[in-house]
This record gives sequence, structure tokens and C-alpha cells, in this order.
Amino acid sequence: YEEVKYEFWCEDITYTLTAKHPKQLGWRRYRPHYSDDKDEAVIPDYNEGSTFDAVVDIKECTTQPPHHFTDKTLLSVMENIDNRIDDSELKSAVKGKGIGTDATRASIIEKLINTKYIERRKKELISTDFGKQFVASLPRQILSVERTAEWEQAFDDIQHNGGSDSGLYEETKKLVSNIINYEKSNTERKKLVNPESKSKFETVVVGKCPRCGKDIIEKKGFFGCSSYESKENTGCGFSFSATHRNGWFKGSITASQAKKLLNNENITLKAVSQDGKEYPAEWKLSDDGVYVNVVKVKAVARAIGKCPRCGKDVIEKSNSFSCSSYESKENTGCGFSIFKHDNKWNVDVTAKNAAELLKDGVTVIKQKTLNGEKATKYKIVENEVNGRKWVNLVPEG
Repeated sequence: YEEVKYEFWCEDITYTLTAKHPKQLGWRRYRPHYSDDKDEAVIPDYNEGSTFDAVVDIKECTTQPPHHFTDKTLLSVMENIDNRIDDSELKSAVKGKGIGTDATRASIIEKLINTKYIERRKKELISTDFGKQFVASLPRQILSVERTAEWEQAFDDIQHNGGSDSGLYEETKKLVSNIINYEKSNTERKKLVNPESKSKFETVVVGKCPRCGKDIIEKKGFFGCSSYESKENTGCGFSFSATHRNGWFKGSITASQAKKLLNNENITLKAVSQDGKEYPAEWKLSDDGVYVNVVKVKAVARAIGKCPRCGKDVIEKSNSFSCSSYESKENTGCGFSIFKHDNKWNVDVTAKNAAELLKDGVTVIKQKTLNGEKATKYKIVENEVNGRKWVNLVPEG
């Protein structure tokens, strides 16, 4: 391979480019249709100190969250922990060692489940609220994989190079003392509550009661004012469920999310539509003086352009980009609408595409085919059928 590395400087930021091109195809000459974009790049011709205008293409896409660990993938990470370290020297210190041994790694995972730090849902391993709180409560200095690698490096030095074990001992003792002194001075650490514990003294305070000013504490299945604990039942009665009784949102509200709600902040939870589909939505607290509920915040429609028929805003809806006048209950709007999916051409129209159609009259939509990706210019035309106007997407030319 021929390989050239470049560094470009723009707005105080350095960008890197590695261009690689095969000089000898080897076995690949027997597969003429084989293609690898990383290896087939043409070596660009840039000179040191030269300047040029960059062409930037912004791609609109949706990211996917990382997959949860399974027993198999977590065991692999524990065995090959060096893959999580960037420093080459520290990397070599733990290479081939990992966390635990072949005989103990599976039992470590089971212990985490038994102590309620994680739970197994089908094949996935999910961290519990207690587990998240525990990790959040730990000092940052002892959480890093690099710290483990540094100690392994010190052990190797003692074993093979005559390093000082007393030096490691004193250094470790100093580290532990510093961490303890820091933690003692940190008064904001919240007390952890094991879900198996029933002790009335172990409570998590998530905020102040909006009605009476006392602590709001986490209880089993809900968050409530501590004044409600009195035997005479003279508390203010402020409480809200951690799960939605009517099934309007999925999952449970965590302590950190409850704290945000009490601070008049919105939180994001999965909502469930009437047809059973899930989607992310904003939620807030609502207190009518008697009942406290977690209610969905009405989404504010974002205008992506002006309606060519009546001049009002075109807004994004679940299945289309439609004129805001169409919202009237009397259905007196102009009826302008661009569907997000065009069945005739089997293409998806994004908000960016719709904005370009409204502004410029044309847009480029990329479509995956058996031979790769095809880019086609589309425009919108209006047809009238039985006195009703329809908006259609058609290829240009």
C-alpha cells in the first residue's frame, strides 16, 4: 500500500486525513468487483502550506444507542480490557490478563446481579438505579481502567525488574488517604439505598416539597413528601408515581429525573401512541392542589417553510409536512401536505428535503439500491382530482 497522512488546520482545529491506495492488488486482482472505500481512496495531491476551500456535506441521520452488554460481550470486554486503554504502555501491562480469570469472570457477573447492581433481561445485562447510584458515588480516581493497568505495570516491575514494593505500598496508601479526605469534605454525596433494604433510616432525598417545603423522598413505586410519614396522616399529601398508571409512558422515573421534575425541569421518557408505537417525549409535573401527575408537554411545532398555497407555516407532523392551517377542527385549512414516505417512488422525505422543496422547488433524495446508492432530484407538482388538490413528488427531468 501507498499511504500518505495529512494535517489540515481550520479555525484553530486540526483535522487529519490518512489516504491509502493499494500498489499491489495481490489476491484482490482475482475479485475485480471487490471494493473497500478505505483502501480504494485516491491519494489526494496537497502541498505543505497550501490553502483551499473545503466542501462540507452535512448528512442528516439518526444515531442508534450502544447495545446493552450480554454475558458473552461483557465476558469478552473483561478478558480483553486492554482494548479500552489508549496508552500503549499501559495497554501492554494488562494485555492477556484482563479483569478476573477465566474461572472467576462469570461468577463476578452473577455477584453483580445478586447484589442488585445489574439485572438480566432476557439476554441483556441492564444496570439498575442502585447500580448507577453506586457508580456515581465512587471517587473518579478508582473507576478508571488505566488505574488498574498502572498497578499491573507496578507489579510487573517488582516481579521482573527489582522494583520497590514499599514504594508501591506508600504510593497506594497516599492515594487512599487523599481520596478519603476528599470524600469526607464532600457533603453533597447522597446516601445510597439498596433496593433490598427495608431500613426506614435509609432514604434518598430528591428535592423539596413545593407545597410545604419538607424533603421529597423516594419510596417504593413513588416519590412523596416526608410529612406524609406521620401516624396522624397530617402530611400535605404531595406525591407522584414513578410509573404511569395509564401506561402513557414506558419505564420508571429515576431519582435524578424526579429531582429535575421538582426543579420545574422537563424530562424525556418514552411515550406510547394510540397505535402502540413508542417515541421520545418531554414530561413535566402538574399539581392541581389535590392530585400530582406527570403529564406530557405539548410539542411545539417547528416551522420548516412557508405554504405555497396560503403562506402560513408548514410544520412537521408524524407522517407528513403539512400547512399549519390544516389544524383547525372545522377542516378549513388549505390542505397542503407533503408525505414523509412516497409510496410511488419508495423514497423517504426528510425535514431537510421538505425545506428545500418549499424554498428552492427541488431537492436531492438518496435511495439505496442493489448496486449501491442512487441520488435523484425531485420536485413537487400539484394535481386536482374531483375538485381536491393533491401534492405529488416527481423526479425532475
